[in-house]
Parts: sequence; C-alpha cells; structure tokens
Amino acid sequence: MKIGCRNRITVLLAFAAFSSGCATSNLSYLTGQNEARAEVLATGNQFYDAAGVYIGLATRVTGTERDRLTLLAVEQWLLAGDGRRARNALSQVERPSNGELLWLWMADAAALLLWEGNHSGALSLLDPLTKETLPANHRARVDALLADSWFQKGEPLKAVHLYIRRESRLNDLNAINSGHIRLWAQLRVGDVQTLREAAEIADDPIARGWLALAAIANSTGQRGMGWRNGVARWQVANRNHPAGNILSDLSVPEDSLLNYPRQIALLLPLSGDNGAAGNAIKNGFLGAYFAAVGGIENRQIIRAYDVNVEGGVQSAYTQGMEEGADFFVGPLLRQNVAKLGSKEVLPVPVLSLNYLADGWMVPPGLYQFALSPE
Repeated sequence: MKIGCRNRITVLLAFAAFSSGCATSNLSYLTGQNEARAEVLATGNQFYDAAGVYIGLATRVTGTERDRLTLLAVEQWLLAGDGRRARNALSQVERPSNGELLWLWMADAAALLLWEGNHSGALSLLDPLTKETLPANHRARVDALLADSWFQKGEPLKAVHLYIRRESRLNDLNAINSGHIRLWAQLRVGDVQTLREAAEIADDPIARGWLALAAIANSTGQRGMGWRNGVARWQVANRNHPAGNILSDLSVPEDSLLNYPRQIALLLPLSGDNGAAGNAIKNGFLGAYFAAVGGIENRQIIRAYDVNVEGGVQSAYTQGMEEGADFFVGPLLRQNVAKLGSKEVLPVPVLSLNYLADGWMVPPGLYQFALSPE
C-alpha cells in the first residue's frame, strides 16, 4: 500500500513544530505587534497568528530585514498548511547570496517543494546545507526537512538515522520527546513492506527498533492479538528503546480483553509441487472446523493462502495480516518455515506444520508442529 503525498505532507505539517517547545496558554503579556509575540505564538502552535505577526512586521521595514521577516512568515504558513500563502510570500523574496537569509530561504523553498510532493527537488536544495556549519536551530530544521524528504521518497531508514543524529545533539527533554512524536507520526503512514525491508537491513539497533515497531503497528492497525503479541515480542527484543515512551501512550489490550482468533489463515502449497498435500490439509482443517462449529460461541473466518504463487510464503503472510488474520497455520514445507523463521518478529503468531533445522534460532511467535510431508 502506497501512502499519498498529501497524507505524508499532512503529517509533516502537523508535527513540524517539534523543536518549538511547550505551548504557552496565556499570551496577555504580549499584545503588541513584535517579533517576541510571533515567537510565542509559533511555540504555541498558533501558526496562522504567528505568520500574521511576522508579515505585518515585514510591511514596516525594508531590505534584508523585510526579507527575513517574510521568510519567517513563510515557515509559519507552511506549518499551518497554507501552501498558497507560503508560495506567494516566498515569490516576493529573491534568493539571498549567503548567510542566515540564504539558510531560511533554502529551508522554506525545500519545505514548499515537499508540500508539492517534490522530494527530489527538496533534497537537492537541502544537500548543500548539510556541508555548512549551521546554528543549532537551523540545523534542527534542516535535519527535520531532510528526514521528511527521505520519508516521502520511501527510504525510511535514512530518515530514521537523521532523527537519531538530531537527537544526539539535543539536551532538552521536551525537544527529544517532540522529536519522537514526529518520527512516530511519519512512520505510522509508512508502507508495511518498505518498513520491514528497512528494519531487516538496519545495523543500528535503535533504527531497527523504530522500523520494526512501526511495521507491527501498521500491519495490525494497532488492534487485537497481533498488535499485543507483536508489542510484547518487540519489547523483549528492544529493551530500553526510546520508542518505549511512545508505547506508553498507545492502547495495547490486556490478555483478558482478547478473544480467541476470529480469523485464521492457512499457509499451504495449493498449486504446483505438493499441491495435493496442501489441499488435503486444507480440506481436513475445514472439515474438522465445521464438525466442531456448533460448539463454538463465536465463529471464525478461515482463509487459505497459496505459498506457491508469486511472492511466496512471506507475501502470503503479509497478505493474511493485511486482511485481518489473528493466527496462522502453516507453512507445510521446511523451506517455507525457514523463510518465516528468518524474520526478527512475527507480529501475528504462526503454528508451522514443519520444523526448523537444528540450531536455528526460533523467532518469537513461531510455534512448530510437524506433519513431516517431506
């Protein structure tokens, strides 16, 4: 599933003020049109009001000061989601030659390109700034925009590395927590398969943990047994991970609130080699289920997935999760069990019908019961 650019930009803008600090509710002591008031409004996520103050101040001055205040207004309009006003205001400022004005202009222009879905253009603008020595506030914004660009491009591992690098420079706990919220929001609109693939190649355990947890959340919709079991296994594998603070704010159902699986997925060879054995198991499973269904209070949905079609067993497992499976039975053949067993985390539990080879580390969530057809 691909996430549309506009959804990604909505997340970008909704959390783009993560470095601003805590909101201020009482602004009565700042009633005039001055820059300090605009900063307080921006810190309180009142982006439209902050933009209005900045642009009002810009009309009173000329030259580089007018350009600086206009660029600050552009940033606030982008945070407010008003790309039209931001674009119009930016068009009134010629690209500066150097210094802080150039940094502001390039960051605003890159953010506007991201708003328009042009991640390549944003990256080309931001890349020269990675080689500059920037003040902390400018560096934080550039790193955030770079990360958003990589997310939009579909390369979440690079984006997560940027967030981790940014956090290493911070001493303010509020800014760190806000960065976690922004990162999680971006990950939550990510493609499940892309997140899984990024987690599998990540060398850094912190980056791998963020990506793996997001894959679990997005594949299960943060619901049911798959979500609870996935979180439990993730916590065992990722002790003291910074995403643990995010989990404390999320809803993870208790064991007592969960029912037996409502949807069971069979992972079997239904075509090609061993198709006869797979269909025999499917028919036997369905026959046993329907023979016992009268004594079951809540009936289950049973779906069978052919592991011999394109994508193999891993694709079948992913499809089953996306279609709501709470429990998997299969695969039947040892080679397919090994492919599932290579995963670090199986968010939805699997009862395999064959064993892994001796010495193989069994991932959490994989239970082995051999019919040994081979």
